[in-house]
Amino acid sequence: MGFSQAIVLVSVCVILLPACYAFSGQAVTPACNSMKPGHDAHEAQRSNAPYQITTKKNNDGTLLIRVNGDEFKGFLLQARNQRGKRVGRFTPTANDAVPIGCDYQGGAIQHRNSDAKQQVIVKWNPGNFKGPLQFRLTVVKNYATYWTNIKSAVLTV
Repeated sequence: MGFSQAIVLVSVCVILLPACYAFSGQAVTPACNSMKPGHDAHEAQRSNAPYQITTKKNNDGTLLIRVNGDEFKGFLLQARNQRGKRVGRFTPTANDAVPIGCDYQGGAIQHRNSDAKQQVIVKWNPGNFKGPLQFRLTVVKNYATYWTNIKSAVLTV
């Protein structure tokens, strides 16, 4: 390989590396409504998702939401009322999640990076919302393998 070819190769790597790194932790706000990651060449899995959503009520009226199952790299979690409108506000409980602006800041929460994880626990505050709701989840196992429309049981707050 000649010097000029090496310079081109290094330049391409330097240019593409930040784009690849940013993809794994970038805000997925374009997916707020569809809950589909931007993996256009791949379809969501049709099999039952190997992930669960469980909730635990805190004394202050907030809920701890746990997503767990097989190892995964990314997720998007929202709470929606019976009409499909996002409700409440999410906050992380650890450094593996970050709230994002779906309609408003904290209207959803997603992965902070693409590190492998088997569980994420986040906090959800209903604010002034009262009534039935359901948590909706997308989980990305890897770029080509993901599940959408994973739903919790219907809860009433």
